[in-house]
Amino acid sequence: GNAAMDSHEWCLFPKDGYENMTQAGEPKATAKLQRIKQRYEREGMRRSVYAVCLMNVHGHPAAIMFNAGESGADRLVGGVIKPGESDRDGLNRKLRKYILRASAADACEWKVGEMLGQWWRPNFDEKIYPYLPPHVTRPKECIKLYQVVLPSKCVFGVPPGTRLVAVPLFELVGQGANYPPHIAALPSLVSRFGMAVYAMSTE
Repeated sequence: GNAAMDSHEWCLFPKDGYENMTQAGEPKATAKLQRIKQRYEREGMRRSVYAVCLMNVHGHPAAIMFNAGESGADRLVGGVIKPGESDRDGLNRKLRKYILRASAADACEWKVGEMLGQWWRPNFDEKIYPYLPPHVTRPKECIKLYQVVLPSKCVFGVPPGTRLVAVPLFELVGQGANYPPHIAALPSLVSRFGMAVYAMSTE
């Protein structure tokens, strides 16, 4: 019925409602794969959750990511969750760190929606798969993506050494060689949603 249709509508607000500010601190000194290895030795498999946040850029859906400058690596908003923490609790904790109110008077409420997909990292390398290979009994990382619907206005706190980018989904189509598999898959993962594109920020 209509309720089912409504739940698959994704509201996209225009880019001009979003600001960003660089957070205090230093960029992470150790490389990502080294951090995965250290955490695995300490806690076992690393669990990462990321938000697929979309905005309207000139009428096109665009995914919000952090770009690591010189290395050119893009990553979604989110990160590693704690042992025993649920996906949604962990993701909301990460989002509170990165999504801030534009002013004290503004509400800034996002909505964590459906899980869009998950990937597995069998080894301490860059290869991840949207399934767990049958011979792998001790994967090193599980990565999950969730739909997150943004409010019409907010401020993104950008980690040190990175910048906020909005990548139009059409730029990701057929770009498996240039993006990690879970990012290159975004156009397919969100294709079942109806995009409600707003032309101006709503109060």
